[in-house]
Amino acid sequence: MIEDAPEVRTLCELVRYRTELVKDLTQIENRIHLICDKYEFPKYGYTDTDLFGKGGLHWLEGIVLSLDPGDQYIMRSELDRVYSYNTLIEAVSLKIVQQAVKTEPLNSACSTCEDVLSEDVKTLLTLIGVDYFTALLFLCEIGDINRFQSASKLTSWLGLIPHQSGDALHHGKSTKKGPPLVRWALIEAAHAAVRFDPHWEAQFNRISARRGKQRAYVAVARELAVTMYYMLKNNEPYRFGREKIYTKKLKKLNRLLKRAQPDQGEAPV
Repeated sequence: MIEDAPEVRTLCELVRYRTELVKDLTQIENRIHLICDKYEFPKYGYTDTDLFGKGGLHWLEGIVLSLDPGDQYIMRSELDRVYSYNTLIEAVSLKIVQQAVKTEPLNSACSTCEDVLSEDVKTLLTLIGVDYFTALLFLCEIGDINRFQSASKLTSWLGLIPHQSGDALHHGKSTKKGPPLVRWALIEAAHAAVRFDPHWEAQFNRISARRGKQRAYVAVARELAVTMYYMLKNNEPYRFGREKIYTKKLKKLNRLLKRAQPDQGEAPV
């Protein structure tokens, strides 16, 4: 994806804005986790997979009065911010889908997300841990994959190469050069990949045993970038991909596309 056309530039600006919002929301959620960690809630008293889904937020609302006065105020304030950010992220997501439609040569018969998605986005979506917006951000930031002569050139540009001190390479720690948004998004994708893909889980466990979890996630993020490089260069889907997960991503996008149809009105941003 190269930012030549005005429609593509607008799309990339919206994708970057959404990523900034998600990054801010993650920091808010981390503060809520820190408050919960101060109290002896059994696994936070909530066993579902998403503490910040509908059920999890309902549970968090229910524990506010059991906190100390200072934590009550902070928790209430942070929960209000979660709701506000969720609303804004949803609106921007709809706007991105509307803009993505403008960048593709569609006809009136196009009614599913597969009609809208570029081939590169479809390819990246087969990679477990990478969602639609991460794929778009990656493509917006790197531009033409062919401008990178090798995967190591890409990871160097992203700031995900091993940190070097003298003649020694320290694997796992990044140089933190390059575009910070896409680097952050890849590390977030690494968390999801480790959770849902045995291949990345095994790699993470092997590295974290020697170097700790934080460096292990950075190392997985680097390998995700390498994998994405070869997928795009060879136009090949992820070899360990699972059809069920890919189909789930498409269904989620189809719901978003249906809501973003022009005849249903634009979402306010």
